[in-house]
Amino acid sequence: MNYYEHHLGDYMRDTAHLSMLEDAAYRRLLDAYYVRERPLPIDEKECFKLARATTAAEKSSVRYVLQQFFELFQDGYRQSRADSEIARYKSKQEKAKRSANARWGKQERDANAMRTHSERNAHQTPDTRHHVIHNPPPPSGGGPPAVNPKAAASRGSRLAADWVLPVEWADWVLSTLPGWTRSDVQREAEKFRDYWHAKAGRSAVKADWQATWRNWCRSDIAQRANGRATLQSVPAETAYQRSMRERMEQICPSIAAKPPTARRALPLAEVIDVPDAAPTAPVARILG
Repeated sequence: MNYYEHHLGDYMRDTAHLSMLEDAAYRRLLDAYYVRERPLPIDEKECFKLARATTAAEKSSVRYVLQQFFELFQDGYRQSRADSEIARYKSKQEKAKRSANARWGKQERDANAMRTHSERNAHQTPDTRHHVIHNPPPPSGGGPPAVNPKAAASRGSRLAADWVLPVEWADWVLSTLPGWTRSDVQREAEKFRDYWHAKAGRSAVKADWQATWRNWCRSDIAQRANGRATLQSVPAETAYQRSMRERMEQICPSIAAKPPTARRALPLAEVIDVPDAAPTAPVARILG
């Protein structure tokens, strides 16, 4: 036995009168009893060895414990409590062994039955009289079944790995978008290809890649990347602005001839009176 129940209450009640040496001798003799699963030897010297008693006081403690807690029989010193614990342990051990043998025996029988069934099936001639094989009708041309091109196109596809900008796509950009050159188109085509090859997921699947190219070129991103400013509508000239422009052309023809982007409006502090036909009219002096 490697384990036995040690009831602390019972032990302390029955051994409260023992000295330290006597208590140690009793515990060692009990351990030897359970480990050997048999009574202690009749010879006291053997009991001394089991308890590791060497001095006279230790041997005297062993003799006292044998007299107090054990009974001498023909096969040795016995204790009823230890015998009942050993018997209970052996009973549980035997039940566990029978249960394990039954479980393994059942598994072995199941394995033999499975092996016999497999061998019988391996030697059996298959009966195909009642087997019905449903084969799909062959295609009319004898080749693989046709794929509906409309259905395939509606699902879309990724940009081809060997994609090159078609000539008609480039011509559309040059004829539709002002300010584009062939080098701009080629550079944008490389960006277009790298972007869609690197993109993952369903958003990288398109049903019409030519339309995707057109939208790409129309986008503000492409316009700004190539340095092309979008056209902005110019507000209509008012009557006051027209009169001021005509007067400026009369006063300073050289300044009025410059483009609007080269002119700079002065702050109010630099507004002066121009001495001409109308000296009282204030005119903003524009520096070139």
